[in-house]
Amino acid sequence: MKSFVEAGRVTKRLFGIVEDSVIGLQAATRGGMSCVISYTSSTAEQDFKDAIAIYPDSSNLRLKDLELLLQKVVPDS
Repeated sequence: MKSFVEAGRVTKRLFGIVEDSVIGLQAATRGGMSCVISYTSSTAEQDFKDAIAIYPDSSNLRLKDLELLLQKVVPDS
């Protein structure tokens, strides 16, 4: 990913990270990337306000869902 970003081919926002905790969310957003949360029973009460979407589990998360979410975050250039 780093080489594509450095070469100007993509922006970090085009990369969607799926995490299950606020620590992972913070790492993604601090790195300039969009983050989707698929929480667990032990992380369900954490503050996920910076996530672009929150799912109770990843069984309903589809690639097309991620593509649509990222399109909302990263406008066409």
